[in-house]
Amino acid sequence: MGYEEIRQLCEMRQDDWPDRVICPTAYDGTSDFMVINHLDNTPEGVSEVADAIRNRMPWCRFQIEHTDSSVMSLGNRPYTRRRGAVLIQIFTPDLTGTAQAAKLADSLSWHWQYWYPWGFETLSPEVTRVGASNDWFHCQVWVPWRTMCCSQ
Repeated sequence: MGYEEIRQLCEMRQDDWPDRVICPTAYDGTSDFMVINHLDNTPEGVSEVADAIRNRMPWCRFQIEHTDSSVMSLGNRPYTRRRGAVLIQIFTPDLTGTAQAAKLADSLSWHWQYWYPWGFETLSPEVTRVGASNDWFHCQVWVPWRTMCCSQ
């Protein structure tokens, strides 16, 4: 499984998250991600993430971290085990308590843990409380993954 297949698979999984309707996701390298830094220049209704930020509603930032690879087999064809993690940052309005962020983190953890499609496997997620910054409370869900891939 290549890096692009991993990206597509992970983004598809995030798009299937049931709470995505109340907490839109900004993906790295997309227009939704770019509007975070250019909110004043983004018309309403163009981006779910921009609208959530303007209306002080929860939103997420999604990225995939590739960590290490190792050779797992040398038989007829070498197999490589790739590892990494999905990092989902959850932002909720500051000074409204942490319950909403905790509930979204729980929901994401249940959605992502022990998912096993096509040789891709997610492991047990970790949730970290980052705290308040720039009027937003921030926590993150770290979902480690691994996959086997055969050399071409």
